[in-house]
Amino acid sequence: LAFNLYPTQKRSKRLTIALSLFIAWRLTIAWKLIVAWRLTIAWSLFIAWSLFIAWSLFIAWSLTIAWSLFVAKIYPIINLSIFIKHSIMFSGIVEEMATVVAIEKNQENIDFTLSCSFTNELTIDQSVAHNGVCLTVVKKTADTYTVTAMKETLDRSNLGLLKVGDKVNVERSMMMNGRLDGHIVQGHVDGTAVCKEKKDAQGSTYYTFEYEFDKDMASRGYFTVDKGSVTVNGVSLTVCNPTANSFSVAIIPYTHDNTNFCDIEIGSVVNIEFDILGKYIARLNALTK
Repeated sequence: LAFNLYPTQKRSKRLTIALSLFIAWRLTIAWKLIVAWRLTIAWSLFIAWSLFIAWSLFIAWSLTIAWSLFVAKIYPIINLSIFIKHSIMFSGIVEEMATVVAIEKNQENIDFTLSCSFTNELTIDQSVAHNGVCLTVVKKTADTYTVTAMKETLDRSNLGLLKVGDKVNVERSMMMNGRLDGHIVQGHVDGTAVCKEKKDAQGSTYYTFEYEFDKDMASRGYFTVDKGSVTVNGVSLTVCNPTANSFSVAIIPYTHDNTNFCDIEIGSVVNIEFDILGKYIARLNALTK
């Protein structure tokens, strides 16, 4: 009996060992699959997270670039458009000379009726610079239009000296799709100046103008600088030989013949507007002291 049982027990032991090895092998494979699956999930999550971070950084970078371009390129245009929409601006490039055909006093105001070649293009409530003064069209006929100058405007400018038949420099307000050939002119005349000298310079003409000096006004940007801009009777000009209360400008023959500079003589009174950029800089300096 013992002899017969021994092989059976031996075989059973071997089967037990083989079965144990088989189970261990399967468990090892299962464990490796679990580990591999976990690593795959972890790696997939890592890749997804990395892609998410990379995409977020790309979006942030793109938004930063877009915002920078907006601030640098687009916003100034939008801001300028809003500024122009709410603040009429001119360039100081006179279109032509209009002729005064009638003057009518209305209490402290004066209504000027003028004629020019683009009268039929004007509309009621349109702004037109007259000798550098921004005035609004209030009435219009087929050949003429009328603007009104209030007392403050008359006190600050030479419009009160106009007579029927006088020539006035006129310019319509700027368009956004046009070039700024002169400089930014608001049409808000700062005062008047008197021509003190006029001399020929081999084709061009030099005019020297003198105005009343005010130290407080000068501290707020009401002054001229060499090679800076100034508006005289609505004409954008470059300053030369500036002093505390005077400046000179050089007029080429075309400007002389196509603006009322052809009528300016020693003693003539002209409107002047100082450069708005100088006023802003002076104001900024005053606020940051």
